[in-house]
Amino acid sequence: MGRPPRIEGEDLWYHVFNRGNEKRDVFFSDSELTYFLDFLFESAETFNVEVHNYALMSNHFHLFIRTLEPNLCRFIQGFMNKFVKVYNTKRERVGRLFQGPYRAIVVDSNEYGHELSRYIHLNYVRGHNWENVSVRKRLEVLNEYPWSSYRVYAGMEEPRWPIKTSEILSDFGATPEKQRKQYARYVKEGLLKEIDPFANVVARSILGGEGFVHSIKELLKGSARHDATAAHISLRLLSPELDEVIASVEKEYDVLRDLFLVSGTSRSIKLAHIREARNVFLWAAAKVCTGRLTLWEIGARAGGITASAIASARQRVENQKLKSSILSEHCRSVLARMGLEESALPADRWSRMYMRLEDYNKKFGHCLVPHKYSPDPQLGKWVEAQWAMIEDKHATDNPEIRNRIKKLDALGFSWKLGESGRKWEEMFEKLKAFTLLFGHCNVPNKWEPNPQLGAWVDEQRKLADQFRLESNRKERLEDLFGGTFGGTSHTFYS
Repeated sequence: MGRPPRIEGEDLWYHVFNRGNEKRDVFFSDSELTYFLDFLFESAETFNVEVHNYALMSNHFHLFIRTLEPNLCRFIQGFMNKFVKVYNTKRERVGRLFQGPYRAIVVDSNEYGHELSRYIHLNYVRGHNWENVSVRKRLEVLNEYPWSSYRVYAGMEEPRWPIKTSEILSDFGATPEKQRKQYARYVKEGLLKEIDPFANVVARSILGGEGFVHSIKELLKGSARHDATAAHISLRLLSPELDEVIASVEKEYDVLRDLFLVSGTSRSIKLAHIREARNVFLWAAAKVCTGRLTLWEIGARAGGITASAIASARQRVENQKLKSSILSEHCRSVLARMGLEESALPADRWSRMYMRLEDYNKKFGHCLVPHKYSPDPQLGKWVEAQWAMIEDKHATDNPEIRNRIKKLDALGFSWKLGESGRKWEEMFEKLKAFTLLFGHCNVPNKWEPNPQLGAWVDEQRKLADQFRLESNRKERLEDLFGGTFGGTSHTFYS
């Protein structure tokens, strides 16, 4: 299951939460909790974000925030990365601290703001460990718990961090004193009943009424293709009903649905016009309805055909579109009748990986992704798959493959890298790491942590002296060394 889409926009409220990797404890001391909140509010100031509620538990946290600019990801990364770095250094550990990416639900604060605020503040005294504890005892613990914003809301302490309380408290009375008193009573009432504010969450991403959900869908239409790793959930939010697809194909081809929603394969349909309508219907349904329905469910509505038959029809239309401008226009028109554009739909996996390669190319100036590229391990494997693709002598017979090759060529993709090229990239990455660590590139020939690295640098220098080092590699080494590479410009020592 893909992660929910990152929905970003101006003046949006979010419930943000995450927990420790494998549900393990993260916070073991007051200093770690303090670090977390220090970095949280520092990032909030930097990115113009309002923090309205927070609650920190030993293995997870909850936040209720409002972004005044479309910068949720940068805000979260701003304090999470800093906290994890300090935490790992202090505890002399490496690796993931939290369980995957954070979760963020965009919330209609007018309809759910109060209930969500109460949910966050009660989180510490709810759940499995508190089932047999009296309400009085839980209330006592809640009043004393220092790592949530409840005590500030209830007027029990002055805020240690710049929490924003006025927005929520303003609905609980005319004066600050009445507001705090009524809010505290509202929270206490929550101990007497279990209310799940997330029962009405749409696609694990949106909490609000019908009008609010519609407004977020409109916002998401412009951002879905830029958030490709959440493609499945984005598609579920944006996808039309299957009946809309059927109606669109009926109008486009001027045929009744009973003629193309028949059992059997497309080849069994004698009239080419109706056969094409059936194939375009299967293409469109597979493209825009799979967020709501499986291919098997679509097949049941299409006369009982199999999922693999639908997938084949979709690929067949994609291939034929590249050859036929008339078919391509029909497909475009079918989507347009539903208010959709193909370019705005969540991309398929190949396109998503291509976008990640584009990002890599912008950052490093080339497409030579190392096999073990730690920031994105899948990308290195995908690049290798593209090399394998071109080695198939029949690959270019497929128009889709030719189109992919054309896109990769435009990006400056190297088709002749091979194993030696991958090894070069891996060693270059290790040289960059050495440079960051020591502030220079003069790797000892017998450097104990990696004896091969010094020898490799020496080999590159010799190749440069003999004019046998590829120009792009030489340029990259010169950028790293800060000057001419080769000759006697650098001293390599053992």
